[in-house]
Amino acid sequence: MRLSYGRSVEFLNAQSAGTPGGIYNSARLANVPVLPNTNTLDPATWTCGSGLNTARVLPGGANRGPAGGGFFRCANYLQQYYWAYDQNLDAPDIGNGTSPTYDNYDASYSHQFKNGFGLKATGFFRRASGLPSSFVLAQGTDPNTGQILYQVFSVNNNAINKTTGLELNLTTPERPVGFSGFVSATYQNAISSVPPLLLSEDQLPLITAQSFALGNTYRAGFLSPFVLSAGGTYRTRFGLKVTPTVQFNAGYPTGVGQTVTFNGLINGKAYNVPVSNLGGAAPTAIGYNNTTGKQVSPQYVDPAYPGSYLNPNIAATRGLPEGLNPGSLLTHPTALANLDVEYTFAKHNTIGFAANNILGNVYYGAQPQSNVYYQPVTTGVAGPATGTPLQANPAQTSYANHGFVPLPASSFGNGANLQLPNQPTVYRVYYQLGL
Repeated sequence: MRLSYGRSVEFLNAQSAGTPGGIYNSARLANVPVLPNTNTLDPATWTCGSGLNTARVLPGGANRGPAGGGFFRCANYLQQYYWAYDQNLDAPDIGNGTSPTYDNYDASYSHQFKNGFGLKATGFFRRASGLPSSFVLAQGTDPNTGQILYQVFSVNNNAINKTTGLELNLTTPERPVGFSGFVSATYQNAISSVPPLLLSEDQLPLITAQSFALGNTYRAGFLSPFVLSAGGTYRTRFGLKVTPTVQFNAGYPTGVGQTVTFNGLINGKAYNVPVSNLGGAAPTAIGYNNTTGKQVSPQYVDPAYPGSYLNPNIAATRGLPEGLNPGSLLTHPTALANLDVEYTFAKHNTIGFAANNILGNVYYGAQPQSNVYYQPVTTGVAGPATGTPLQANPAQTSYANHGFVPLPASSFGNGANLQLPNQPTVYRVYYQLGL
């Protein structure tokens, strides 16, 4: 028996701590005029700044912009270059993050039986303190696609993350001839302040001030609640060795959910409202091609009588069994199996055959994504134009890079969700010479 307690710290990297940008030869760039905006030919409409009411100074003391901050017209290419970098690549804009600490508790029992089998069971609990999280203070999206173009962040250190779990390991004796094997299984339940299905959920936690005020917590979207690995090796006296292995998971949290934290205040208060394609009630989850907002909504209001944010008039849905919160559903359980066969002769010579993903599960590890081209007619029924825009054609997307599965003829079809393949079946034949 073993009981233990540990306290650990996770040092911030540049992405989570705030990364002040540096510009070299800045004096020369200050003499270059502003270049035209990529979305308009009028340079005067190009906006510099962060939208925050704070003074900003470039490295070396050069002025980033007018005192008081906010958005403003770029005076020269120096300011334009700096703020293009800041708005698109430098996140979060306001540092203030601290390194989180974790209290780790675990209790384990281990035993080796007389027949050589080994068993170990461990229960664990972990809770974070001072965990940084980022508020989105300003955000720009493409009005046609809903894709995020830039975000401006601020940071606090009040996020919640607590994980409870149980690990079980079983091993057989290591036998020179015959079968040896292992089984390793883990149950884990991670609760976090960060809504799941965000693009950078496990790297740059984004939480709105309204969600903090409501005390919302969610199941972490990047962890399966149950995973298992098992394998074994069978050895013969004449040099043949066969090693099958399998990895299994119970599925990953998915689903946009039936409710979302309203992006704003209603009568001065924060609310969780029914999710819909109305602006402030649109999901924050990321769908296909990194698109967010109303394009990934599972519920659609009647355009003639939309109702209100608190009581929307829902005319159609995607027909998915959504839970109350984002991530309240699990994807289908999946397994990945591999096989390795070796034959050793003349002591130092080995020939082998290895097959990865012998079950042909091309979707192992791939989570469903909301079809952003979905156009409902009624609950669970898509319109004829769903999936037919040019952008939905596989030739226009990264989907075309997966040559190991057949591609649809012209579109992704009219399903509510998309699941892109990411796991081919690979065969290898090899030779090894022992030295």
